[in-house]
Amino acid sequence: CDRSFLFEESLTATTSPRHRRSASRMSKTHFHFAGLGGSLIASKRTGGARAADSINSYGTIDEARLMTLEEMVARRPRGAAPIRVLTIDCEGCEWAAIEHLAHNSTAAEALGPVRLLMIELHVSPSMIPPTPAQFAAVFDFLLVRERFKLWSLRTNDGYPFDQNVADFLGVGGLAAGLCCYELAFVR
Repeated sequence: CDRSFLFEESLTATTSPRHRRSASRMSKTHFHFAGLGGSLIASKRTGGARAADSINSYGTIDEARLMTLEEMVARRPRGAAPIRVLTIDCEGCEWAAIEHLAHNSTAAEALGPVRLLMIELHVSPSMIPPTPAQFAAVFDFLLVRERFKLWSLRTNDGYPFDQNVADFLGVGGLAAGLCCYELAFVR
């Protein structure tokens, strides 16, 4: 791949000259300053169901600036190289975003060329934790349907106020005292 595409979750970066200068110095990387969301975000823009608030310990995300992964891919320049490496770290929105891919075969095509997927999965109630359905859908989609294999797993304690896990995960045996897992999948 001759070029990497990074979809930056930090919406404040869109107005920060410092972030734009840093991104422009990376010769084979193109940053997309946009927020990742799931199908409810897309549905809200088109007059459908109201999206859930995206509120976590970092504040509220402006839903009007969130896009689904396939919307981000569609905005890439014509003739751009396929996305081979994708990193998702969006402070809680990853569950809805991946769930959207799992339930929408057209959207799932956005992951087709990806060979390395690095994702931070937040499990703390302060970081928009998954529902039981989202938790199951994400792993079924990535491991079974998309045939990714887990390559790396690392825990991330996060800040003290984020060191808690969603109730259903705690009952299932997930240890308290961390906010997220950093996983890398390959295929």
